[in-house]
Amino acid sequence: GTGVIATVTAVTAITNALAALPATGGTLYFPHGTYLVSSTLALKDKRNIVFQGASLADRVADTQSSTLQYTASSGSLLTYEGAVGITTRGLALVYSHAAYASVLLNLDQGTGAQNTSEILFEHCRIGGTSTSSKAATVLLQCAELVYDITIQHCKFLNGAIAIQGSTI
Repeated sequence: GTGVIATVTAVTAITNALAALPATGGTLYFPHGTYLVSSTLALKDKRNIVFQGASLADRVADTQSSTLQYTASSGSLLTYEGAVGITTRGLALVYSHAAYASVLLNLDQGTGAQNTSEILFEHCRIGGTSTSSKAATVLLQCAELVYDITIQHCKFLNGAIAIQGSTI
């Protein structure tokens, strides 16, 4: 629906939806609205998942976008350990805590079963919710053994470093 989706509801709904996807993947659709996320959404070893927003988040006002808003003061909104074939399209991926000083999107091999690869961000807005929120250390970080990352038509806002990594 539209509006603001409570933290517990959003985290539970997204986590349950990810768990319900078959091993071959699937699409999670986010209608217009702000989904408050208070803990990391882990995509460890997930394959062929599309996170689809309702509009092109890089071109529309906040009130018209599908937004995953990370509310914690540390940690990452999304981690991609061993994930393959993950597409994020038309979503705003933002943090809102004024003291947030972590990595918002963490693409890392970590303890994943395979190398993190084939990750696509398209028509996304990535960063802080306002110009006063400039504390994020890195908005998108790619570690070693991360391959084939594509970023198309995205805006990076309000972070000390937009993209960092050895594979960029």
